[in-house]
Amino acid sequence: MRTRPKNRRDTILAAAGVRFHKRGYARTSLEDIAGDLGVTAPALYRHFRNKDDLYTATLEVNLRHLETCIADAETAQQAIAGLARIAVEYPTLGLLWNTDRRRRLVDPDRSIERRLAAVASALGGLFEGAGSPELARLLARGALAAASSTGFYESPLEPREQVAHLERALNAVATFVPRQPLILLDVATEDAVSRPWATRRSALLDVGAMLIVQRGGYHAVGIEEIALVAGVSPNTVYLHFSGKADLFAAVLRRAASWLMASLQQASARATSSREALQLAVISSLELSTEHPSWTSSLADEMTNLPEDEIHDLVIAVDDYLAEWLALCAANAPAVPLEGVRVRMRAGLAVVDDRALEAVDRRVLSSDDSADLMFAILIS
Repeated sequence: MRTRPKNRRDTILAAAGVRFHKRGYARTSLEDIAGDLGVTAPALYRHFRNKDDLYTATLEVNLRHLETCIADAETAQQAIAGLARIAVEYPTLGLLWNTDRRRRLVDPDRSIERRLAAVASALGGLFEGAGSPELARLLARGALAAASSTGFYESPLEPREQVAHLERALNAVATFVPRQPLILLDVATEDAVSRPWATRRSALLDVGAMLIVQRGGYHAVGIEEIALVAGVSPNTVYLHFSGKADLFAAVLRRAASWLMASLQQASARATSSREALQLAVISSLELSTEHPSWTSSLADEMTNLPEDEIHDLVIAVDDYLAEWLALCAANAPAVPLEGVRVRMRAGLAVVDDRALEAVDRRVLSSDDSADLMFAILIS
């Protein structure tokens, strides 16, 4: 008689975490997860009521890794070493920063949000040299974001080498001393504003990007609402796009082109690699502040598109990251290229998280953010 493995629940959670992280909540089904495990979907229902229950459980597993790591640490250095280790061992920590979690699809009472904030506060309490509790918490949040970066790329490095590079990056965040006071940013709140000088197609892209953010993502927005907000008929939308997927793919292609142009322009204006890095970080931050829907939607929404729409976007994102890698490698010539990649992704995660924090908290100035990126690379 065939018996079920005693660790079947843990096996399901591991497979689900990978699926949810790589494909997103909407594009992951229980059948997908069951197929990865070589079982049928009903086998999952013995352990989880539905997809929401399973998704919540994967978040819980990753959150417990963080909570245990910080609770066991007596010093900042112990916490940093532990974070680096679990980030490499459990790359699905990135689920905690994923847009699905931020939309609280399965966290209506925000309990996960509060626990994550408690982890950041506890870690900040270990960063005694930060100068103020506010800065300590901000740096702790940055360290947690950097630790989450391991789930967004695949490193050919041996785990111990990846851990070593990530630990250096986290230490650079924890010990960073800003030159300027923390600032409150005026992050733009976007509305559908008529621009008579823009084409109808551009106006539809503006509305589509805005509604992605306001309504909670690709699956929450339809052609009819886009047409209504843009002040046109649905038939007019179809004159420019074959359907919703085509429109949102165009939104994401535009976001990718803006990000790439911002990076290349910074590089062209600079007279040294150090200045190019400074300008690149600052221009990226300015773009995310002035047009949050044009940039933040790229990584968040790409996995929601059909497969045939994703290929070209993946190439565009890879090209963008290749430009960043070349720039970062020039600033850290003594670090092996794959080590630079680990540190770069950690640094970009900190920069991206700064845009989220800036909505209702004080954050590092743009100049200090650029200095922190440099410190992470050369740590």
